[in-house]
Amino acid sequence: MDRKISIFDPARLFADSFKSTFFDDLAFPGTFEEMEMFEQGDNLIVRMKTPGFHEKDIDISIENDVLVVTGKVEANTEETDKNKKYYFKELRQESFTKSVRLPVRIKAENTLAEVENGVLKVTMPKSEEAKPKKILVKSIAK
Repeated sequence: MDRKISIFDPARLFADSFKSTFFDDLAFPGTFEEMEMFEQGDNLIVRMKTPGFHEKDIDISIENDVLVVTGKVEANTEETDKNKKYYFKELRQESFTKSVRLPVRIKAENTLAEVENGVLKVTMPKSEEAKPKKILVKSIAK
């Protein structure tokens, strides 16, 4: 027995509803997950894409050698003009949290962060114990 599917099929409505409910809250690759970490001189630098986020929207913390970057943007939901009749309106409300273990010890108190063109750059000076040390080799003649 063949079952015909119409646009009013309850099974299809459930599947569409589940798909939109389940996947709406997921962050897909490429949104806020594009990141790089590298050493440059005496600094450890982390760069990550943060499109649409400004400095006031981003919080950064370092605890136990873990860098945590959190961003949150909430749309202004106040209706100021009662004469408007909206047919469609998307209110922006986004957030992300990215944590990464730092490969070297850093001076957290001297960390600098800046956002430019949707890219966050965090510059962390390496601590003295993390910097390479030159060891003097002595010759012992017998």
